[in-house]
Amino acid sequence: MSEEAINIVNLSECSVDLGLFISYIDSPWESGVLNGYDRFSLRARFDSFASPPGSFNSITDWVKTLPIWATSVFFGPGGYDIPPGGSENLWLQFISPTATSDSSDKRMVLDLVARGVCGDYVDYPITVNLSFSHSSITEYRPEELALNIFPNPANSSITIEVKKDKGKVASVEIFNALGEKVLEFDMMKNTISLPIADFPSGVYAVKVRTERTSISGNIILLK
Repeated sequence: MSEEAINIVNLSECSVDLGLFISYIDSPWESGVLNGYDRFSLRARFDSFASPPGSFNSITDWVKTLPIWATSVFFGPGGYDIPPGGSENLWLQFISPTATSDSSDKRMVLDLVARGVCGDYVDYPITVNLSFSHSSITEYRPEELALNIFPNPANSSITIEVKKDKGKVASVEIFNALGEKVLEFDMMKNTISLPIADFPSGVYAVKVRTERTSISGNIILLK
């Protein structure tokens, strides 16, 4: 997306909080905390600055399919307790799927909702049309992916599968959201089951090294 903010002005007589959610997505795409096969991630921040945010947080700025209200933690630093006549900028970051089974034009609907201390509730839909060419996203079938991690999200164990044409797997490293390495082991075959029940809930990065290349993926652990 271009670096242009959506400006929101509170024309009511009450201070308002703003919230966001995705109400519609063209299939087979879906929304996720991290992008993946047929899965995109949309992040948002409210503030009063003229320049776009330096970064977006993959957890606290993630726009879900259920309404989340802006706070000092979520979608912050702005978006809540906006006084009458006040305004906020809404910045969006769209992370496209790593690969897709359907490269036709895709459309999603992002809803902006507002609630005021006067008891009013107003829903202002913002429609965002997203179009991608074959050159922007590689089209694959699931069986063609170099690295498969399933189930994902997971709660107790995962299976890591690497395509055999990527060469013999040498090692696997897993990192937490802080970039700290939490596990490293040699992988003697191209498919392995791994217990992760002892890990805290969160998002983990997986790096697989083979004799020919290095492949990365992500795990979402929910308990």
